[in-house]
Amino acid sequence: MKELTVLSGLLWLMINFTNAQTMDPATTRFSWDDGITFEYDPDSIKAENNQTEIKMGGRIMYDATFFNQDESLSEEVGSFKNALELRRVRLYNSGKLFYGSFAYKLQLEFSGGEVVFRDAYLEYNLMQLSKRLTGKLRAGQFKEPLRMEVQLSSNNMVFIERSYLSGFSTERNSGFMYHIDDSEKQFSFQFGVFGNGDDVGNDLANNDGFNVTTRMTYLPLQTDDDLLHLGFGYSHRDAGDVGKYSYSTRPPAHTAPKYLNAKIENVSTVQLFNPELVYIHQNLMIESEFLFAKVNSETAFNFSSFYGQLSYLINSQSAKSSHRYKGAYEGIGEDLGKNGVWEIAARYSVANLNDGTFQGGKISDVTLAVNYHINPRVRIMANYSFINLHDVGKASDLNLRFLTYF
Repeated sequence: MKELTVLSGLLWLMINFTNAQTMDPATTRFSWDDGITFEYDPDSIKAENNQTEIKMGGRIMYDATFFNQDESLSEEVGSFKNALELRRVRLYNSGKLFYGSFAYKLQLEFSGGEVVFRDAYLEYNLMQLSKRLTGKLRAGQFKEPLRMEVQLSSNNMVFIERSYLSGFSTERNSGFMYHIDDSEKQFSFQFGVFGNGDDVGNDLANNDGFNVTTRMTYLPLQTDDDLLHLGFGYSHRDAGDVGKYSYSTRPPAHTAPKYLNAKIENVSTVQLFNPELVYIHQNLMIESEFLFAKVNSETAFNFSSFYGQLSYLINSQSAKSSHRYKGAYEGIGEDLGKNGVWEIAARYSVANLNDGTFQGGKISDVTLAVNYHINPRVRIMANYSFINLHDVGKASDLNLRFLTYF
């Protein structure tokens, strides 16, 4: 109820703010671009000069999963039934205030029968480093700057579920992050200090250990037809008094049982190394990431994960769509034509938690995807995966997703 009260208050403030400005239409601006946006500027109607921007939006994702697995897998991990699920239902409110020097975001997740935080942070512009670079400080609960596919919004994912690489640490956490914003989107840098909270904003354990995570990206090539993105992330994670490290993952179906569920005791620290690459040539996109994990316990264990994927947009005669990049991959361009755009994709993903005496398991899959972009905010997705839990058994699943975001 507390989260709902906060959201209701923000919406009330936004409505009253816009009502207060209707008497002077020359100072207000309304737009719809990936969310409903209200802007106010007493000096200029130009968006780049506005004093205040308040935005609200959300997403709905409904999934259907049809699954088949070997009898040996059922005995090892449990049985699985076909399922229907509201995978994500979210509402958010964000904005910029005080001549753009202050920003905030509050995003709540309603699926799963409960309400949890998916973002709740404040952000301050600290210093104008150059004409194009601005240093900013963020405080609250948000995504740690690690793993490119985790940074990507679920609104813009090519595949229904992320790869096994995303399970090596929590996606969101509570803490502080300094980052440099490049207006030309060629360079980025983030450095954050986080507690040991969890992905839904429960920070009760944040007094036990801390994590330092950093990431840098650069575009050595950027033309009208070609783009090359290179990046590297690193995280040093203190296991605290609990002294445990765990990794668990499902196959690429959210309602499936967990195929890997490895735990290591007496852990002091964990180090994660994460190189990344994206290459875009017109309608073709190639994406790949590695993650190497060094778990320091009584013995040091080395684990790894990798995915490589490619996708291609098939335009209709009236469409001129392409992969859109604004510091990160952000879906496809706006001109989809009257008949929408089809996208085909393939991905190989693997996670290996076997090292010496510790046998945490190895899992891999090949996933094929067909996506139909009805318009930039409505999409139908179909994924078919061939899954191999090495030395145990094999499975396959068909995932369907119907989504809209606004």
